[in-house]
Amino acid sequence: MTYSQIEGFWNGRPRIDFDLLEEFGRDVIVLSGSMYGEISQHIITGKDDTYIIDRIEYYRRVFGGENFFLEIQEHPDRPMQSKINETILRLSREK
Repeated sequence: MTYSQIEGFWNGRPRIDFDLLEEFGRDVIVLSGSMYGEISQHIITGKDDTYIIDRIEYYRRVFGGENFFLEIQEHPDRPMQSKINETILRLSREK
């Protein structure tokens, strides 16, 4: 059993919260996720760059800069994917 199965059920599914990420996040390789992940959702909903960068930096602190990667995907059938990819590439170049 995992913490997500023991303590983290939400909507019938195991989940973990930010406290658990911070406690156990070291030495794990992490991708920012698909268009349904936090970073992509902030891009889709129009959050400003400063807010998105703050969230990216949070994950870099939790997992370590060498272990957290911004994910880009190719999904031509999803109109928002190109906006997500363009924003992630632009922010990664500026950082």
